[in-house]
Amino acid sequence: MVHTSFRPLEAFRAIQRLLADPDATEEAFNVVRAVDGGGLERIYRRYQAEPTGARMLRERPSLLETLSDRAALESMPEGSLGRAYLAFSDREGISPGGLVEASEHEERELLDPDRRFIVDRMRDSHDLWHVVTGLRTDLAGELSVLSFTTAQTGSIGVAFLVLAGYAHSFTLPDMGERGRRLARESFARGRRAEWLPIAEWEELLPLPLDQVRAELGITAVPVYRPQYTPDRAELAA
Repeated sequence: MVHTSFRPLEAFRAIQRLLADPDATEEAFNVVRAVDGGGLERIYRRYQAEPTGARMLRERPSLLETLSDRAALESMPEGSLGRAYLAFSDREGISPGGLVEASEHEERELLDPDRRFIVDRMRDSHDLWHVVTGLRTDLAGELSVLSFTTAQTGSIGVAFLVLAGYAHSFTLPDMGERGRRLARESFARGRRAEWLPIAEWEELLPLPLDQVRAELGITAVPVYRPQYTPDRAELAA
């Protein structure tokens, strides 16, 4: 099945709802679905072309199950990606399955098993992308991870989200030019990095975080002060 949705008006309305309620995560998925523009198909073809990607399509490992096994992650060495992911999750108040409900949609159910696997793996690895890039879940951090993702995948839908967030940031005093610069720098970092959609996270989790970053070509992890909305500031402190 070739997935080439392009419904810009629907995407615009979803972005309006998301900006009005940043916690309405399902609207971000609606934007990406509405203006996919063949992005999923391009990722699928690259999966097929890469030996690692082709093997994952055959085996379809469940990253969600791996990240949900807290005991296994806690048993990993101090300083490992797995332990860093746990610390990140606890600090930011998130869970491995936190995006599952938001991503549910009838269009997802129409995908064939291979493409659904890719969509789910991209969803489930989102927070790992946060960890390896050193970006938090504050406004600048989320915008920057999406900018990094745009560079990696060429997704028109994610680019819509970045452009909308970038424009909206001018209305947010706490965001400032520093946050926008972080987003621009993250796009450049995404262009330089290895292709994360086929990263074998299950194998990388026990390894030292610095080693994982080096293997993925992620360098110069940013140091910045996260700016959270008031209701999240205390939780993520």
